Amino acid sequence: MTASADGNGAVDYAVTLTAHELGTEISPTAALEKFAVSCPDAVGFVYTPSAAPWFRMTDGRAKQRDGSTIPEDAFELRAFAADRELRWYRTSDFDLGRAVVLTEEPTSGAPTADSAHPLRPKQTRSLLLWGAATGKYNDGWAQVRTGRIGHLWFPLATQPEKGSQLALAVIDYVTRDHHGNVGVVDQRLTGVEAR
Repeated sequence: MTASADGNGAVDYAVTLTAHELGTEISPTAALEKFAVSCPDAVGFVYTPSAAPWFRMTDGRAKQRDGSTIPEDAFELRAFAADRELRWYRTSDFDLGRAVVLTEEPTSGAPTADSAHPLRPKQTRSLLLWGAATGKYNDGWAQVRTGRIGHLWFPLATQPEKGSQLALAVIDYVTRDHHGNVGVVDQRLTGVEAR
């Protein structure tokens, strides 16, 4: 991979992925409420021992499709919008954990070996989600179906065409090691889109 700043699918060293700590002993609900101040339209998912339900921010609170809040047995969550992502993971036997918000910020000076930069500036790649759109859409939630899993609902701003697939939009971030090699070290989710 060639690292240059020509904007033609190369690394953008003028921008750095930055992590801002929200707390080291914070509940997922409190982290989401803080995140909602800057991202009131964020969506996301939460991992529990038995499921991975999706949610979207509504009136400053994370709500699943049925209106319920995120499960109490959450051990990890990711919430995201176009310009930032919240990551929370449980670090104790209680519902407390560590939360960081990832954003892009301009850099000044030369890049350092531990800084991460967008691989394809202003371009995302896609990670396909299970199923195909059924045509059912209700209050910002689109239904998809797959024979193996059944019906799932995803938060989506507009109704997808029946049969289309949904995908996570992702930006990859790279860093250069002390030998000059460039490798992907992180990614930031930026939205759910129909394809």
